[in-house]
Amino acid sequence: MKSLRFLLMLSLLLYFSNESKGQLQCPDLSTYGITQTAFASLDPWDPLGNVEYKMKHNGGNNYEFYFDWSTLHNENRLGITDEELRWMLIEAAFNNLNCSGQITVKVFEEVNCYKELSCYIRVNFDRRIYCQTEGWTGSISWINKDGQYYYPITEKSFCGVGCCETTYTLECSPSANYWNIIDITKNSNGCEISTTLDCLNNEIIPCEANNCE
Repeated sequence: MKSLRFLLMLSLLLYFSNESKGQLQCPDLSTYGITQTAFASLDPWDPLGNVEYKMKHNGGNNYEFYFDWSTLHNENRLGITDEELRWMLIEAAFNNLNCSGQITVKVFEEVNCYKELSCYIRVNFDRRIYCQTEGWTGSISWINKDGQYYYPITEKSFCGVGCCETTYTLECSPSANYWNIIDITKNSNGCEISTTLDCLNNEIIPCEANNCE
């Protein structure tokens, strides 16, 4: 009976392990085309930055892009931030496609996943504050559990690499020969299946890629 239970637990462990490994990856880039470079500029003689990317045509009006943001180069002109430049480069890459009708483009990006872990300090029932420096405008979040108060201290803990999938719906503006973004939806997947329990409420702490939102 113990052997059967052990085999069952081992099978479940391997199943979830394989599920996690499968989820942790963005699409296989070997199925994509050659590496290309997207340039952002106000005009051909006024570059703002560039990044390398790969593209895949899935047939019909469906495309996939993968941007290697480790290759992002910002000329640091006009006060443009990296985040602003990213948007400009994504649009520049899209506009390398033939502009006609409406298409769907999925953009994949590897991201770090985190769990928010907490340490709870038990405090007296009256929750008396010892002192408060003049000008302090913060707030304290007490947690009441079974009549006892706790003060949480939280920190982010790395829990693997996941994949962000952003789906863009593009519509061509024929007069300008330019793609307009008419819809954006985001989805994160690939973060590991968490089994970490919060020590106070005994609930599972999710492993999430918050920057996919």
